[in-house]
Amino acid sequence: PTATPTATPLNLAAQKVDANNDNKIDVLDFNTLMINWGSTNINNAADFNDDGKVDILDFNLLMIYWS
Repeated sequence: PTATPTATPLNLAAQKVDANNDNKIDVLDFNTLMINWGSTNINNAADFNDDGKVDILDFNLLMIYWS
């Protein structure tokens, strides 16, 4: 029988980029980023680096942890 692979938990840095908390960095997280692009709301789920704005730096983090 073929073993079913188990998902490896995300490290702490990657967890911040997992906007929908599904243990994957994927198109759903990208969608959250795009919906919130340019936002300066406090505690925004797409502000992955916590600098107060959703921008290219958050996109870069998303690409680093993309799975």
